[in-house]
Amino acid sequence: MNGNQISTKTGGINDVAGYYVSACCRSEVFLGEREKKPRCLDCGKPTEWGMILRRKGAPKSSARHDSRRTERRSSPEEPPRLSRIEWGGFGLNEVRVVNCSPTGIAVEVSDPAIFFGDVALTLESGELVSGVIRYCRPSDAKYVLGIVCNKDLANQPG
Repeated sequence: MNGNQISTKTGGINDVAGYYVSACCRSEVFLGEREKKPRCLDCGKPTEWGMILRRKGAPKSSARHDSRRTERRSSPEEPPRLSRIEWGGFGLNEVRVVNCSPTGIAVEVSDPAIFFGDVALTLESGELVSGVIRYCRPSDAKYVLGIVCNKDLANQPG
């Protein structure tokens, strides 16, 4: 692809000035007209950028941006065990915890999340925990969902 072509992908030339969000991490950035689209500001990988509508002012992502910088840790020796995950009327019983933090959890599932919204996690104990899907990334033949939870699952008993 010629570097001067207009594109939604990293390296493409921006055709309209405004706020854009990355497809991978949902990080926000303001891009001017004819400015080159960067790699994702959070993960540093090439991504697609989608324009978002915003009134005048600074991007509201600063609070979310700070909360996403909390300590991440690999799954503890005894990670929280999930027996089921449900979102948008769809549910899966095969869920593997990849990592967790005080604000969220990453899980590996067999099917991608098309709907980025409310999710219900069922712990092995039967307790229900609610959250919101923030991203879905392919990982080999599976998908990793990043979920912001309403409680710290990193300190839950297995």
